[in-house]
Amino acid sequence: MSFTLTLTISVCYSSDRYSLWLKPSFFRGYNILYESPKTQKDISDFRNYGGNLLQIGTRGFVKEDNPYDTNFINIAGVDSIVKFCRVEGIYYVIAVRSGPGAYDTYYETEGLTPPSRIWDEGNEKERKLYADMLKMIVIRYNEDSLFVGINILVEPRPKVFSVPANFSSLYKSFLEKFYNINMGKVLQYFTDEVRKTDKTIPILIQNFAYSTPELFPAYEVEDPYIVYDVHFYGPYEYTHADKPYSAKYPAYYKSIISLEDEYYNYAFLKNKIFREARNFQLKTGRPFILGEFGIRYPQYGSHLYLHDVMSICLEYGWHFALWDWRRGESEEWNIENFSDTLSWKTVKEFFKR
Repeated sequence: MSFTLTLTISVCYSSDRYSLWLKPSFFRGYNILYESPKTQKDISDFRNYGGNLLQIGTRGFVKEDNPYDTNFINIAGVDSIVKFCRVEGIYYVIAVRSGPGAYDTYYETEGLTPPSRIWDEGNEKERKLYADMLKMIVIRYNEDSLFVGINILVEPRPKVFSVPANFSSLYKSFLEKFYNINMGKVLQYFTDEVRKTDKTIPILIQNFAYSTPELFPAYEVEDPYIVYDVHFYGPYEYTHADKPYSAKYPAYYKSIISLEDEYYNYAFLKNKIFREARNFQLKTGRPFILGEFGIRYPQYGSHLYLHDVMSICLEYGWHFALWDWRRGESEEWNIENFSDTLSWKTVKEFFKR
């Protein structure tokens, strides 16, 4: 069954939407998933806290495998969040996690799905089906001025889950020489196909290896309305620690840049971790968003970590979206409910700066 929206939609040109991305750190918010049921109050509370952007994650409007059926459950899920956003005046991005030939990277990495086929040389059929799905999404929402972008593929990591590469050019070389994969060509194709439907809707592009900042520069996509999306969960031992108050920041952790223990603090994050992404931003002149970051459980120094990451975003003019808004009843990733109340206070402060 389809999910019909009856609200009045305000209309604007997508180039006007892109102008919002050109305002330094204008968008500040969260990712949101509809798998954990949300209500209008959840979005109202988000607005009242000061957030203005929700990145709505979806596992696609078309299923991954033949016969590539329409996924009406996912469509209804996105529509429900969009409806709430329209009531509250919250901007939103649709972030696509899977579709024809492409599985959600998290499930793929965990071995719960086969490898994504969308990158395979000669797989024009599934790439076209995936592109058609992107166009389907854009058509569905493109008359809404609150719809400020489509994130065409979340955390792409074609074929490679463990690579002897700690900088971008080596990773690209490994993909292209050993797997005959040029991710940039695929992303360019998707972008060009979306443009057949909407000439100016902002398109968010991510890099390989979960779009981690250490492995920038990304593939450049030729288009006047591109936004680059960086994801950061480093150090992993801190952000993903499986118990509360079992890790601390600042502290020494292994870096994929030097492959040695480094002291993770504000200076290291700014001057080392985010250096290549920042240089790529300056080179391309494109807007950037730190599209995912956060902490699984409260840890020692959580508020300092969040403060340092968001401070760098504001200094660089990056937009940001934490992971993820009101993730069910579990405390995981729900900074709002941390026993460390300073962490949530810090997030709210940065929403309103």
